[in-house]
Amino acid sequence: MVLEARNILCPIEFHESFLNALMTAGQIAQRNHGTVFMMHAVTPADPLVVGAPARPQHDERVAERELEKIGHERLGGVEYKIVLRVGDVAEEVVKACRELGIDLLVMATHANPGWLHLLTNHVCDRIIHEAPCPVLTLCERAWPQK
Repeated sequence: MVLEARNILCPIEFHESFLNALMTAGQIAQRNHGTVFMMHAVTPADPLVVGAPARPQHDERVAERELEKIGHERLGGVEYKIVLRVGDVAEEVVKACRELGIDLLVMATHANPGWLHLLTNHVCDRIIHEAPCPVLTLCERAWPQK
């Protein structure tokens, strides 16, 4: 199934481990003449914070520019599309998989020890359990440290 994946979703946070996962997604897409959907979800602003209603739109514009730059630099020769959402990250990733007909979800996980894992990997765990397609997770410990 993974070997035949053509529509590949790669959630992106702006951290090196996620960019390494993007490289893996790009390699799979290139091998299968497929498309990488680079996705970033902006968390909704807190309505109790002054100026919050404008924040998601600003964050979306900033994220779109950054994703365009990353795609150009890291996915040369691979077709890619940018997917931006506002909402709960896990929920938005799962919805995007369904809406875009994703064959494979490639995502980085954080290598956090003990109780910190429970906080940071909660989103990853939800995605893994709710995704309607195969999920390839790549732990940041697997990548060479700089």
